[in-house]
Amino acid sequence: MSVVKDVPRIMAREWRKLMYTLPKAIGLFLLLLIPALGQTIGPFLWFIFTAWMLAIQYCDYPFDNHKIPFNDMRMSMKQKQGKAYSFGMLVSVFTTIPILNLFIVPVSVCGATAMWVQEFKPQYQ
Repeated sequence: MSVVKDVPRIMAREWRKLMYTLPKAIGLFLLLLIPALGQTIGPFLWFIFTAWMLAIQYCDYPFDNHKIPFNDMRMSMKQKQGKAYSFGMLVSVFTTIPILNLFIVPVSVCGATAMWVQEFKPQYQ
C-alpha cells in the first residue's frame, strides 16, 4: 500500500526531471542547426550534457529512495561535479559497446548507489 501512496510523488519527480532536461536538450538541438558552429562544438556539448543527465538519472535512484528532493540532489551533485561527470561519461561510453550495453544499466544503478553511500550519504545523516 505504501508503494501506491508513493506513485504521485514518483510521477511528480519524473516530471520535474523531464522539465529540467527538455529545455537544455532543445537548446542543444537548436545549436546543432547552426552551420559550422553547431557541427563543431555541438557534439562535444551534447556529450557533456548526456554525461550530466546520465549521472542525474542514475543517482536519482538512491536519492529518491531516501526521499531527498530533486533540487537538493542537483545541488549535491553540483558540489561534486567531477565525480558526477566522470560517472556519466563512463556510462555514456559503455552504452556504445555492443553486448556490454545490455549489462551497463544494472551496473550503473549499482555504481550510483555506491557513489551515494561513499560521497553523498554522510551529508544527509
